[in-house]
Amino acid sequence: MPVHPDLIDLAKNGDSDAVKLMMKWGYEGSKRFIGGNPVEKIIQSPRDIRDILAVDLVACNNYKNGSDAAKLIQFPSMFIFGSLDKMVNLEAGKKFSSLINNSSTHIIEGCGHMIMIEKAFEMRDKVLEFLKK
Repeated sequence: MPVHPDLIDLAKNGDSDAVKLMMKWGYEGSKRFIGGNPVEKIIQSPRDIRDILAVDLVACNNYKNGSDAAKLIQFPSMFIFGSLDKMVNLEAGKKFSSLINNSSTHIIEGCGHMIMIEKAFEMRDKVLEFLKK
């Protein structure tokens, strides 16, 4: 998955703006979370940003085999996207999901990239519905 080079550069430098940018791009309404920014509870220092976040972002950016790997999947699959996700473009996500035979997509309205936190119950219900098929 391509990652914006500015985000990678900030993370490599241990800049806290990397976390702020992820929150801006990834969450629809980050100020609504009880207890504050969940990412800041995991990534707490410039070292964490360099050693955890930057490594993860670079690995995502460097992986180039996703499309070929997706074409090999031979079982039903479901993709769940947030309608307001700025980290994974919705149209690109739909295009990627179409590479897998027997795949379906579900769009969660009013949600950004961090679906498990933003709309956990709706996501859970969709996953359970999919698994019962």
